Amino acid sequence: MLDTFVIDLKRNDSGNIDWLNIRGQFGNLPELDVLDAIVSWCEQNKREYPAAERDAFNKSILEHAYTSPVCHPEKVDKLCQIYVVKDPTSELYKIGKAGKAEDRFRQLLTANPFLELVRVYNGKASDEKALHADFQIEGKGVLREWFRLDNSDLEKIDSHFHALAI
Repeated sequence: MLDTFVIDLKRNDSGNIDWLNIRGQFGNLPELDVLDAIVSWCEQNKREYPAAERDAFNKSILEHAYTSPVCHPEKVDKLCQIYVVKDPTSELYKIGKAGKAEDRFRQLLTANPFLELVRVYNGKASDEKALHADFQIEGKGVLREWFRLDNSDLEKIDSHFHALAI
């Protein structure tokens, strides 16, 4: 997993993204040709998109391509368990994935013995990523895998999975 993934969007003298630099970071992936075309279109429409918004869009495209199984077959979407843990002190929820959720929960208890395992689902690694993205978009993300959720959010998660008995 690429928790500390960073893209350096260096620009050349004309102000465009330096694709040679990006290829140096990620290798000569065929997907970068497609991304180059998309970003070129974005660059041509500078007046419609503020620079910060454009760079964020470009970065998200690159992150998606870099983490996709097409670029990296070793990142195949593996079966796993998706779990939701609640910290009753902060009222925050952690959405995570593990081979065995109960084993991971026991590990988390060593750092905080007050945690509660509230949900466990069978799923894939992409399910965890999708939940993270959905709740980040809704402004509920606090720190990495920790979110400020309510009962309706837990019901949304339930609707995506068949909950296992805890």
